[in-house]
Amino acid sequence: MSLAAAKATLTKLRTRPWLKTIAARGRKLMAGTNSLINKHQLSDMLSISGHPSWTFLNFKEAAAARFGRSNALPAGDVCARILILSTHNLTLAHKDRDLRRLFAVYDDVFPMLREAVDKNDIEPRLKCKVLEPLFKIR
Repeated sequence: MSLAAAKATLTKLRTRPWLKTIAARGRKLMAGTNSLINKHQLSDMLSISGHPSWTFLNFKEAAAARFGRSNALPAGDVCARILILSTHNLTLAHKDRDLRRLFAVYDDVFPMLREAVDKNDIEPRLKCKVLEPLFKIR
């Protein structure tokens, strides 16, 4: 059965532009996120990287050191009803309306992040518990 499922999946991938569709949405996500990073003057602390189908919102080292890697952005996103851990894994289920919603959240969260980092008071502003890493270097 697993071979039949794999064959069916490969057949669908060959007959329809699924992967191109996902990659196109991912490029929109990357461009929109970069636009918001620039709009809110966060290029000194944020960047987006990865393959268009699986991207990562990165805190640059200097910015992460300023607020102790508190994962402020994911916590802010949770409060805004979008659960991410600084990664975007796109599927065919994600539509342009989902990207617009994500951009609206980033447009609300990014200014908070900019101000909080500038004033060095990020944790008191969070409405959620700060995320802690599951694994730590000893």
